[in-house]
Amino acid sequence: MTLFTLAETTDDLQQILVLQSLNCEDSLTPDEVADQGFLTARHTLSLLEEMGQKYKHVVAKKDGQVIGYALVMLKEFSDKLPVLTPLINVVEELSYEAVPLNTATYFIMGQICVAKEHRGQKVFEGLYRHLQQQMQPHFDYVVTGVAQRNTRSVRAHYNVGFKSILKFGYDIGEKWNIILWDWK
Repeated sequence: MTLFTLAETTDDLQQILVLQSLNCEDSLTPDEVADQGFLTARHTLSLLEEMGQKYKHVVAKKDGQVIGYALVMLKEFSDKLPVLTPLINVVEELSYEAVPLNTATYFIMGQICVAKEHRGQKVFEGLYRHLQQQMQPHFDYVVTGVAQRNTRSVRAHYNVGFKSILKFGYDIGEKWNIILWDWK
């Protein structure tokens, strides 16, 4: 049985980093990237600890092992991951249903990942539902960016309840889909 809980220990965070490393694009074959999706950003243990001080990250565990995670990232951490800084800058200029996001209560979905052998078993949805239980009392929206070519992730996010609010491309060529889940 899968347990959805908060990342409370250094061991939880270290297991997140191992799972992250296995699923970053540079660790995967092109076929795996196309079929299974991929992660873009890499975190450090100290950054995960810092990010999780106010709101804990959510983990899915099976037999005591982390098999999935959802990272909470407040806006003030955007400069700590340079790959995400342009995304946050764009989000801060957007509006959703006539509400400027720079005046709204939202947080960034810092990253979500499910171990390959546990995909298709509702772990992704469970991570987001647990995250929603923790964060909805404090935030109206959760916003994230997904590479458009990461079709598995885009589909999974839409299935949970996210909506596309902007598609844009960085100068380096990656095209992003900024998506938002409205919790109001």
